[in-house]
Formats: sequence, structure tokens, C-alpha cells
Amino acid sequence: MKPSPSAHWLPAVALLALTTTPPAAEDTPPQPSTRLVRSNTVSSNPQRVGIEKATARPTDSLNPLRAILIQGQESLERCRRDIQDYTCTLIAQERIDGRLQSVKCCQAKVKHHDDPGADGNGSISIYLKYEAPKSIKGREVLWIDGQNDGKMLVRKGGSRLAFITALIEPTSEMATQNSRYTIHDFGIQRLVERMIEFGSVELAGGECQTNVVEDVDVDGRRCKLFEVIHPERRDDLPFHCAKVYIDKELHLPTRFEAYDWPSEDDGQPVLIERYAYCDLQLNVGLTPKDFDKNSAEYQFR
Repeated sequence: MKPSPSAHWLPAVALLALTTTPPAAEDTPPQPSTRLVRSNTVSSNPQRVGIEKATARPTDSLNPLRAILIQGQESLERCRRDIQDYTCTLIAQERIDGRLQSVKCCQAKVKHHDDPGADGNGSISIYLKYEAPKSIKGREVLWIDGQNDGKMLVRKGGSRLAFITALIEPTSEMATQNSRYTIHDFGIQRLVERMIEFGSVELAGGECQTNVVEDVDVDGRRCKLFEVIHPERRDDLPFHCAKVYIDKELHLPTRFEAYDWPSEDDGQPVLIERYAYCDLQLNVGLTPKDFDKNSAEYQFR
């Protein structure tokens, strides 16, 4: 079952499907490692704190949900003020219709523009090239807000008929059958915006437990972890547990995980989706050539 609109608070990438991708893992790229660095944790529930054996700090009176909103506002301001473009490697895994899909890995180029896009915000240009899984290796996606009637240019990739290139509507069934999100929801800024929307809803509802872990190592980078838990299963709740990791140097979210309630088999939370923005390089000076389908670096036909 596709996630409800309330679940779409965290953008991922349009993991496009010109052909069906097998759910079994294949050529799995390395996953970012995560470990606790220092056990300073703020928690709304002293019986459920952070990860591993983090200890709550009773002297910190800041509501963790408010901390999420404050962090979100600071990150959004930084995105709008300081970030013109970036490159990164996105590693993603999603559960679609109850089946955990293969880990997907793509190289991304993203550029923000001052002129308004279709949603009234600043427009955006996105180029993606997939490295895994093997079934879509070499797939390329180019989407420029406001061009091609809103469609994205997709080169199929994979081992069969890899050269096929077509313009595809981002919200079409072809584009979304193997993805929880569309390309409209791609990128760091959209992740921050969803983080704020989500935090506002949770703060108003007041039915969750929240933790803030000050120091977590994610692939060698110091991050702050914000964790939100819904202890009781309800049909209107999009997840049991969600985790957002904020890079402490970049002041931006770089990793997100969401889990469903534990299964009856082993009692462990069930992964819904996981996204990691690795090797994030800001303001590298991307030019129109980086988003030109005729670039010698690309294989669109």
C-alpha cells in the first residue's frame, strides 16, 4: 500500500521505474555506518531514551519537539540563504506494497534558482545517475523545473535496452510504481520543509515520545539525532519510529529512517524507508552544462 499523504513529510528521490526492479538486494552498495559517540540525550520519556544506552539530562527543559522545529527553521534559513547548488551520493531503500526493495544508489547534482518554480518557490534543476542496483545501473534522470511541460527525461539503464530515453510525467504510474516519492520531493531543502511540517503536526498532537541524541557518528561525520516514537499503533499514524540525523558541521539533515511497528515474528521495528545523503558537497559551482541533456558526460538520446 502506498503511504498516505501524511507520511510524505520526508523527501527522498524519484526512484524511477521504466521496468520493475526486483525486491531482492543485488550488488548492495555500502551502507553508511552509525554509532553513538556521546550519550547526552534529551527525552520526553525517561523510560525510552535515544539509542543504545543514552542517558537523559533532566536539567534540559527544552521540549524535544520544539528542538526539532528550531533545528528545522535554522536549516531552512541556511538552505535559502547559503546554498546555491550541491552534489551528493544518495543511498536509499524503501518498502513498497509490503516488500523491501533493493538498495538504490545514485549520484546527484542539484541547483537552486531564484526564479519561481511551479510551486511558487525557487525553481530547481536535478540530474541523477544510478549506480545500483544492477537492474537499473546507468539510469539517468534529468528534471528542470518549468521545462518540458514538467516532465523528466529518463534514460532506462540496466542490462537490456539501456539506451531507451523518454520524457515521463513525474507523478505517472510508470514513474512511481517503485518509489514512495516523486522527484518533486527530492533534495535537502524539501527534506527540511517536511521536517518542519511534521514537527508542527506532532507538537499539536502531543501523542509521541521524542529524543535528541547530541552526538552520533554517521560514516565518520558528527551528527545530532532527532528521534520520534509513536508507542501505540494507530491507523492514522504514518510510522512507529522516525529518525533524522543533522550534520553538526553542515547544519543540515543528511540521513532519515522510518520504521513501522514491530512484527509479530521477531518484535523488531520494520524498516519503511531509509535515505542517506553521503559525500555532500555544497556550492560547487554547477552550471547550465551540468543540466544539458546534450552534455558529453551524459548518455541521453
